[in-house]
Amino acid sequence: MTQIVDVEVVIHGKPYTLSCQRGQEGHLRKLAEVADERVNKIWRQVGKKMVLSETKLLVMTLLMLADELFDAKSGASPKDAGTLNPAPAPSIRDTGDDDAQYEQKIQAITDKITLICNKLAVSSN
Repeated sequence: MTQIVDVEVVIHGKPYTLSCQRGQEGHLRKLAEVADERVNKIWRQVGKKMVLSETKLLVMTLLMLADELFDAKSGASPKDAGTLNPAPAPSIRDTGDDDAQYEQKIQAITDKITLICNKLAVSSN
């Protein structure tokens, strides 16, 4: 039986307690660090110019990460990337995955982020 453990992470200056399988704590912390970097980058670029709710900021971050994943998968050049994504897309090797498999992976990531957003919305009320 898989044990579930709680991990505290900080995203955009706020602590969140998330759950994961024992042994995945380091991976979850690393993902949270990446998310924190991206949220803060978007906040620096647009958040100070606009009034953004935390949810909208997280949704914008999710969309930027999904866009980067899509660009990396499709081999889009950095000049084709949006203004919030000036860095080149990471190179990936062809693993033989077809579009349906990539869509499933993107959907799984989206589902996880949606779950996190829902937890954040409940905890902020």
